[in-house]
Amino acid sequence: MRLFKYATASTAKIILDNCTLRWSSPVMFNDPFDVQFDLHLDYDEASLVELVCDELWKIYSGEKPFDPANELGHALAGFLHRFPV
Repeated sequence: MRLFKYATASTAKIILDNCTLRWSSPVMFNDPFDVQFDLHLDYDEASLVELVCDELWKIYSGEKPFDPANELGHALAGFLHRFPV
């Protein structure tokens, strides 16, 4: 699925500078047909939890490096210094 964000050039610059996006609430749309789609994510919750825990452990244990731009990775690195494996 692809999502598109239409913005003016000045707004696009702000988005790129801050690495942030904002969407209006669908209740604020002026056309009720703008949001007629079913966003159904077909996944098994238990498998997802297991996958996330495995990935977090790999990062925490040092088996997998974390992305320096990811704040969660920095938090895990901080925990690792305080609570070594």
